[in-house]
Amino acid sequence: MAVATVAAALAAAVTGGCSVSFNTKTHRETRSHTLTGTFPELRVHGDSGRLEVVGTDSPRVKVVEYLSWSNPNNKPRTVRAVRDGTLTLETKCSRTVIGYNACGAGYRVEVPRSTTVDLRTDSGSLRVDGLTGSVMKLHSDSGSVNAENVRADSLSATANSGKVKVSGRADSAELRSDSGAIEADGLQAKRVTARANSGGVRLHLASVPDSVDIDNDSGSVKVLLPTVDKGYAFILRTDSGARNISPALRQDSSSPHRVRISNDSGAINISPAPEA
Repeated sequence: MAVATVAAALAAAVTGGCSVSFNTKTHRETRSHTLTGTFPELRVHGDSGRLEVVGTDSPRVKVVEYLSWSNPNNKPRTVRAVRDGTLTLETKCSRTVIGYNACGAGYRVEVPRSTTVDLRTDSGSLRVDGLTGSVMKLHSDSGSVNAENVRADSLSATANSGKVKVSGRADSAELRSDSGAIEADGLQAKRVTARANSGGVRLHLASVPDSVDIDNDSGSVKVLLPTVDKGYAFILRTDSGARNISPALRQDSSSPHRVRISNDSGAINISPAPEA
């Protein structure tokens, strides 16, 4: 089974030289590169720009670069290097420009579906689609995190400033957002942990979980759960807001399916998930 792993650092570097430009026109260019070989893991640690990683049926890795710049002296230069099974992607801006200074690169990386990924971007959205690697670690300091149609033993998705949205299947899912909503759409997971400071939490679970653990500081919490004969052991706390559990969901404190929700400011609503 081919496993592609790439560690990529998308760094916006500045070298010597200085010019003045007030040209507000942005130039754009797209480049693509196909890589052969197998890699045990994909790591992308980026400074700026949108990052997208897509699982495909091809054994090869394809990197698409989306370049943008405002001045002929400030066109980004991309560097690709492989060392110890790690692919590093680096973006360099050749000059410091006073005035309008647009220089950067976004990336789309296509990998075999079974790739294990560790992805981080400091400024820019992060999106993955169709990956089935056993471990997925997704982090954005400033920008949304979106994981679509994924399958993993362990899924971690974190946004310091932005929305977190996931769909697919995971044995364990850990979702965090400091400023932004958390959403799970038809997620199948045994264990779900969600932590949101501001933005609210909405979880639609398509399979019966063993445990759901939610902490939310501000915003409503809505959870959709499949019905199950053994019911759920609910532990709910809210300082300001209503607590509502649909009578269609059986409550049993001895149930092995435990749901704990703590909400400082906002309502808690728990309803049956729609049948597939």
